[in-house]
Amino acid sequence: MKMPVQLANNIMKFSIFNFQFSKKFEQKGFTLIEMLVSVAIFTFVMLIATSSIFTIVTANKKAESLRLVMDNLDFALESITRNIRTGNAYSCLSGGSSGGSEIGNCSQGATGFEFVSNQSNGASIEYYLSNGKIMEDETGWSNPVSITAAEIQIYSLEFYLIGSGKDMLQPRVLMTVIGTAGTSTTQTQFKIQTTLSQRQIDS
Repeated sequence: MKMPVQLANNIMKFSIFNFQFSKKFEQKGFTLIEMLVSVAIFTFVMLIATSSIFTIVTANKKAESLRLVMDNLDFALESITRNIRTGNAYSCLSGGSSGGSEIGNCSQGATGFEFVSNQSNGASIEYYLSNGKIMEDETGWSNPVSITAAEIQIYSLEFYLIGSGKDMLQPRVLMTVIGTAGTSTTQTQFKIQTTLSQRQIDS
């Protein structure tokens, strides 16, 4: 016995509808546990990335601060060498402080240095170490001034002079500076040595 055509068509449509309906509801999404794990992993990664960014920014600020301190040190030493080169009548100072007696040549080293400046109308200028700072004292000044920043601590300042006086030698100075620059978190140690000679021909 054959099934009527209309009934067969209805049964077929119903079967197709059931298949599509069941397939639609069989599609799976994320479960609650999967969502929580994903959020936890994302949060962990973001924390690491944020921490790295803050570390880089902090390191950059410290490096910038240290660079400014070293720039100050470079400026101070450049000022000293320029003034000494253009000066004359070199002499080491005993005691390494303002008012120390002149001792002329000092091949064994001295912590103070004096000369006559050609840029300050013939005034005498002294450089010496005091409380971890390089001090500059000029004739006529009421008080010596520190030419190094507060973040710079000088442990040793030495001058070695030869050729002072009428010995047919051009005066030459070896200057050494040892100290630290920066704060406790960005502190770096330095040791600088420079040799300079008097530009003016010694008579």
